Amino acid sequence: MGSLGRSLRRRSRECSARVAVDGNSNSSSSPAGAGAGGGTSTTTSSSSSSSAACDKYFEDDTRPIVLFDGVCMLCNGGVDMMLRFDTNANARFAALQSEAGQNLLTRAGRAPDDISSIVLCESDGTSHVKSDAILRIAQLMDIPFRIIAPLGFLFPSGFRDGVYDVISENRYKFFGSAEACRFRDPDFNSRFVE
Repeated sequence: MGSLGRSLRRRSRECSARVAVDGNSNSSSSPAGAGAGGGTSTTTSSSSSSSAACDKYFEDDTRPIVLFDGVCMLCNGGVDMMLRFDTNANARFAALQSEAGQNLLTRAGRAPDDISSIVLCESDGTSHVKSDAILRIAQLMDIPFRIIAPLGFLFPSGFRDGVYDVISENRYKFFGSAEACRFRDPDFNSRFVE
């Protein structure tokens, strides 16, 4: 996964550089999606200082935050699907490449430029990646997703994460990438964290 890791980190740096040059994080519009691979299934915050810095994201709103690759068309398609089928607004979103995304990645014990996996960050400091994140996100969504999601946990995490990794490693090749990172959605601004 060496060349994939380098490619993903390069895309993350390019996206972050665009944000720095633009001076804001309100660029883009793409569809939304699921994530990419690499990492453990569930982790707890590893740094108390990064955790404390991230508390601001949960001070007034304890809903979990889904971190997604803002340039991945599959990931953006997944975010669109979550926005459509999470009518109770149970989750919020942040691009992995955003300042909030990088801070929350650090809180989750991952490198701030790691865009290899979708991450679900909870207010208690727990984070979930790969297939665990996907299934836990599905449990936040409307029926039938919340009913079907528990069935996914019947499969061993190694198998689930292996399938996730194959899709993740090929997501740009099969689904493409956007020109700009998705940091907001005009119809759902209150659901996006920067």
